[in-house]
Amino acid sequence: MKRNMILIIIGSIILNVAVSVFYFHKVKAKMLTFVKNQLEGNYITSISIEKNRRILNLSDMQVEKMKKININFDKLEEQYRKKFYVHLNKLKRNVLRENFDERNLRKVLEEIDKEKREIRILNLKEVFEFEEVLNQDQKLKFRNYIKRCNLKSGKSEISWDLL
Repeated sequence: MKRNMILIIIGSIILNVAVSVFYFHKVKAKMLTFVKNQLEGNYITSISIEKNRRILNLSDMQVEKMKKININFDKLEEQYRKKFYVHLNKLKRNVLRENFDERNLRKVLEEIDKEKREIRILNLKEVFEFEEVLNQDQKLKFRNYIKRCNLKSGKSEISWDLL
């Protein structure tokens, strides 16, 4: 009897661990995507468009336009991301070298900054194109949403009050 009880407890512990691991990986993937988007300033994703349908009272036509804008900008952004990661790999190789080449290192860092800047500009263009789809009341709610995203992520480099 005692042995059966121990086996049941061990079995339930193993089951709990297995379920936790499965759930953790599922949540981890979502959280990593969310954090990546927030760090890169990409506040608008297809998921957030659907979420904002309720918040901003978007019509079906507005949602479809926003999704098309998002898809177009994602394609453009992907080109810059590829370049960004190429330069990031160059940086890693330069750091792993035995000798320090400051000139080459500066060049690679400037290229990385350039790609990050272009991605940020694309994200801002996307925001303005989204605003063209919205009416005045929706624009105000949308700007407040972006302000909250900036505050939550600790970003203050852009004054969204000017939008």
